Amino acid sequence: MMDPLVKRFGSAEMALNEMRMAARAFATPRVYQTGSWVTVKLGGIAVRLKGVVLNGEFRISTATMKPF
Repeated sequence: MMDPLVKRFGSAEMALNEMRMAARAFATPRVYQTGSWVTVKLGGIAVRLKGVVLNGEFRISTATMKPF
């Protein structure tokens, strides 16, 4: 399902790294509520992320490109 991201960034690892970097903006409990979805743009592709903030780092639990 993440084929467009893998194609865009060259590998699944690089795509995940891009997601992690984009998620840094949500890495504080004041900004992100655990269990909610946030949308980030990666190379012009909308990706929805869900996760938890632990020790100042956004930990991705789920990522999807399906629109809500």
